[in-house]
Amino acid sequence: MLVVALALTPALAIIIVSGMEQGAALAEDARRDAARQVEAFAEIQVRVTGSTRQMLRTLTALPGIKAMNVGLLSEILRSVHANNPEYLNLTAVDADGVVVASSLLETGLYLGDRRHFREALDSGEFSSGRYIINMIDETPAIAFAEPIRGESGDVIGAIAAIIKIDSYTGLFENFRLPDESILGMLDADGVRLFFYPPKETNPVGQRIKASVWDDIRAGGDAGLFVETGSDGISRFYAFKKLRLAAGREPYMYVVYAASVDAAYGRSRAIMRRNAALLIAVAIFAMASSGYLSKKLFGGRLERIVAAAERLEAGDLGARVGASDGSPDLGRIAGAFDSMAENVERRARERAEAAAAISASLAEKEILLKEIHHRVKNNLQLILSLFVLQSEESDDPSAFRDTMENRIRAMSMVHEMLYESEDFSVIDLGAYADSLVRLISGVIGEGAAVTVEADSIECDLDKAISFGLLLNELVTNAFKHACRGRPDGAIRVTLREERGFAVLSVRDDGPGLPQGFAIGERSGLGLRLAQLLASQLFGELSWNEGPGAEFTARFRSRESPGR
Repeated sequence: MLVVALALTPALAIIIVSGMEQGAALAEDARRDAARQVEAFAEIQVRVTGSTRQMLRTLTALPGIKAMNVGLLSEILRSVHANNPEYLNLTAVDADGVVVASSLLETGLYLGDRRHFREALDSGEFSSGRYIINMIDETPAIAFAEPIRGESGDVIGAIAAIIKIDSYTGLFENFRLPDESILGMLDADGVRLFFYPPKETNPVGQRIKASVWDDIRAGGDAGLFVETGSDGISRFYAFKKLRLAAGREPYMYVVYAASVDAAYGRSRAIMRRNAALLIAVAIFAMASSGYLSKKLFGGRLERIVAAAERLEAGDLGARVGASDGSPDLGRIAGAFDSMAENVERRARERAEAAAAISASLAEKEILLKEIHHRVKNNLQLILSLFVLQSEESDDPSAFRDTMENRIRAMSMVHEMLYESEDFSVIDLGAYADSLVRLISGVIGEGAAVTVEADSIECDLDKAISFGLLLNELVTNAFKHACRGRPDGAIRVTLREERGFAVLSVRDDGPGLPQGFAIGERSGLGLRLAQLLASQLFGELSWNEGPGAEFTARFRSRESPGR
């Protein structure tokens, strides 16, 4: 049955490949058709715009209109409108945008804020507006305007022709669009001026889908792309940008879109039909091969299958038995028994290796915990030695407190280390928060301490130096800014900035003296802080005030040689 299936595979591949090629060809035809259609529809709009421009330009060239003879102008507009019913209204305004004559509107209305009038008056050129609701019957419309120039050549007004958008339906309803194909016109802001056939998901007067609008604007004067529309249908979108003059921004976009599914539908139907025929042939051939297989191979094959099932169930001792010497299944049975013996032997070897690894891992875990335990004991021993040494100091209590904090900072690193899953790194954020709270609990004197720390991984050898540095800076802040001030405040921040760890310790104390620098006369804590910053291959800086701020910047995971 497998041989039959493999024999039919090339035929299936041919069906799939030919279907894909046919689908690609039909899709390419759909793209070319979309490009042709949008060019045809755009040409219609170009003619509409051209005829409107010619009419308005002819009107503005009449002597009576150039002289702004209001009575004559009104009579001309009404006469032209009567002979050109495709226009909703013809209106003339003066240089201030006030209606002086109209075929339907009353005079005295201010229309200077309408975009088509404003551009015509300001630029002195034929202009187009955006989507508007007209004042005659409050339906969607688009307007074109031509400036009126006086005898001196100055712009003294403008005449506009209003085209009702519903009139476009009559132009295009005779076109027989394919299923799920659409035709649309957009103004310069991406608002639908016209959409055919009408759809609730694509209302006129609303902006089109942002992704479609972005693709249209990003293209040249004409283009084609695939996108999913507002109605959720994937289409080939062809568009054409219309301009009133070269170099000016488009005043309108004509869009035609054809359904991608419709383009591929025919090839898919043919592919499904051919695949169904192939499946029928495959079922017959495989049924025949199954019957012949049972007759020709029968029991020998069943013994091999039974042994394989036992082996799969975990019985590593499963064997087919002695081969019968036949050149086909007999050799397979012998190879199977040999394989089963190898599997059984390797299973024993893996079990023995797993036991050895488990024992070694347990031994290493015990050893690692012992190492950490010894490190902690050593640190505690150092703490005891410093406590004894402090008895010979001028101020044993202060010396002991200082050294205890330093050693606790070192000990905390190891405590966090053996409690974590990764023995090579420390989370500086958690470490800083715990350490600052420990110091505050020992010498805080009631001061308010805030910690804002990012989670930053740090190598173990750097973590101890970081802890000692943080201890020195926080202890210094308590000592010089908060001693005797229960209302004092300290703010500790740790941020990761472009691969660097940036530690900042700021207090609200009197600040540092002018021209402050860390030198031989500085306290041991600040000199130690500067040395620790160097050991971190970083730098320590400070601001004098008000309120002292020390900042250390270093890489937490890089060695100095990198």
